[in-house]
Amino acid sequence: MKDDEKMDQKKKGYEEEETEEEEKEEEEEEEEEEEEEEEEEEEEEEEEEEEEKEEEEEEEEEERVGVEEKEEEEVIYPTPQ
Repeated sequence: MKDDEKMDQKKKGYEEEETEEEEKEEEEEEEEEEEEEEEEEEEEEEEEEEEEKEEEEEEEEEERVGVEEKEEEEVIYPTPQ
């Protein structure tokens, strides 16, 4: 009987160790997934900011071109005063 009890205790001990290791692995995997999600979110935010900046630059360029064209028209065709 004592041998059986010792075997059972050893078996339980191994099972507990395996469970703890599995839990640690799961926690590490979850942390890695969270980090990856955060990195993806940051990248998306950076891309959005870059797109907004490009749009603003395009709008500014269009305004500048529009003003330059208007100035050229005034030089060619002065508005009556």
